[in-house]
Amino acid sequence: MGDPHLKQVYDDMSSYFDAKRTKSYFYKLIEYLKRVIPPKSSILEIGSGTGGYCILLEKYGCKCKGIDYSEKMIEVSKTNNKMSKTNCIFKVADVEETIPFKEKFDFVISMDSWEFFPNPEKVMKNVRNVLKENTLFLIFTPNMLFALPIIIAEKLKIKKLSPAYAYFNSYKHRVKKWAKMNGFKLEKIDYIFHRMTIIFYLRKIGK
Repeated sequence: MGDPHLKQVYDDMSSYFDAKRTKSYFYKLIEYLKRVIPPKSSILEIGSGTGGYCILLEKYGCKCKGIDYSEKMIEVSKTNNKMSKTNCIFKVADVEETIPFKEKFDFVISMDSWEFFPNPEKVMKNVRNVLKENTLFLIFTPNMLFALPIIIAEKLKIKKLSPAYAYFNSYKHRVKKWAKMNGFKLEKIDYIFHRMTIIFYLRKIGK
């Protein structure tokens, strides 16, 4: 199961998360996603937080659903969805245990949530079950080469939101190992935001 301590951290941050997030970073990721994901695609976001990515991708023309371990984050995402007049669906779920949707998606995305999973191999297994054949799981996560300065920035309260790291899941060799174990191929690696964020393209292989 997910980390209950982190669940509490994000419950506590839910009321001010949107106000304090780094807007330039958020919009850079949205523009990146628009270059990769065609309009009308079906998307599942795991660790969807307050729903910002789903809502803007829905406005772009996609059909988006999101799940998060934090009940408070899901409450805020539903409010944001209503205020934005979008049709996203958000549910509370522990992605290490289950994904509460029966349909299969064109894309699954993880936007800076991968580093918070105690058991990422279980996440990959469940994600694979809800992806269409030969489609992508996109993982956006802090580049491990920047771990030390980011952690220092958190300790000095320079970084706006924390924690950036709970589990050190984002090394290439670890992602590649878990991908192989769970029917994915690590197809591509990309970088954004001065290479501080690494993007893993995991292609579902087989049926």
